[in-house]
This record gives sequence, structure tokens and C-alpha cells, in this order.
Amino acid sequence: MDDNFNIKMETAVKQVLINSKKRFDEWTSPKKINLGAGTDYKPGYLGVDRQNWDGHIDIICDFEKEKLPFEDNSVDEVYCAHTLEHVSNPEIVIGEVHRILKTGGLFHILVPHYSHPNSHVCVHKNYWGINNKILFDGGYHEFGKWSSLEWDINFANPNGLKQKILKPFIKRYPSVYEGHFAAIMPIADIHFKLIK
Repeated sequence: MDDNFNIKMETAVKQVLINSKKRFDEWTSPKKINLGAGTDYKPGYLGVDRQNWDGHIDIICDFEKEKLPFEDNSVDEVYCAHTLEHVSNPEIVIGEVHRILKTGGLFHILVPHYSHPNSHVCVHKNYWGINNKILFDGGYHEFGKWSSLEWDINFANPNGLKQKILKPFIKRYPSVYEGHFAAIMPIADIHFKLIK
């Protein structure tokens, strides 16, 4: 019975990969990937994750241990929301994204800010702050050279008073915020927008 079950599972996994390959071959521009998609289905994006959480994953790839299954300079956009805090070596994943993105390609990184309680759960392997933006200025070769970097923040309530009043201050003085106020006024998440 166990052998029969394993054969059925192996066949199902192969079929998912075959279907993904067909879909990838038929993929038209712009080519977009939702990396670490989990259960976050995004229409128009290929879902890539280490397992098929709810049937919406198109390509199964443990991108922390394997190269992304895309050619160099072949992808227009990569969206990666609440994924990089779960990997031990985000520089490997970011380097792979840099490799597959076309020149001018867009990379969205959304991660919880270290000040928010949600960033301190046992499945998170690293913490992110606004100052992580220095990783993308070319000084750290593992992260690739990016032609443009923008960043933004969000509080838990996007329409709340903190969002309206504090966000402009934090955007102007991020080091002051993180050095003195982050513990008492936590940010929910950071959005880095990188262009290759």
C-alpha cells in the first residue's frame, strides 16, 4: 500500500511539473514570477515555491537550495512577499533573482519589519529593517548590482493615524526612526522595489 501511494504521489508531482513546463513554454510577455507564492495566487504570475500548498503552484523549486529554473535575463518581474525572512541565506535567493531578471526587470520584496511582533515567529530565520537597503547598492556583490532602489513602509492599519503622520517622518529619517522609535511604534512591513 505504501509503495502504491508513493508511486501515485510521484506521478502526481511529475504531472504538476509537466503542466508547469507547458504553461511556462506558453508564457507570454511580460514574464512574471510570484516567488515563494505559498497560497497567494496572483493572476498573470507563475507561482514558484518549494511545495504545492494549495494547487496554485506552477513550479516546485526549493530556491534556497536549487537554482531557479529560468534562463539568465529571461524574466520581467519577480514578486516576493513574506518569503525572504523564511530562508537562511537570502543573498542566494536575491542573487538568483538578479540572474534571471532582464535588464530593467523589477523585483518586489515585501518583508515584515523587525519591530513588528509578527517578525518574531519561530519560522523566521532573519530580520529586516529599512537599513537593509544598503545591501542593494552594489557594495555587497552577493545581492547583485541594482540600477534603482525605492522603499516604502506600511503600518498594520494602512488608513490609520500612524500611516498618515509618521510615514513621511520615517521616509525622511529612517535611521532616527529605527534607532529611537521602532520599539514603541512598530512598522508592519517594508516594501523594497529594485530595478536591475
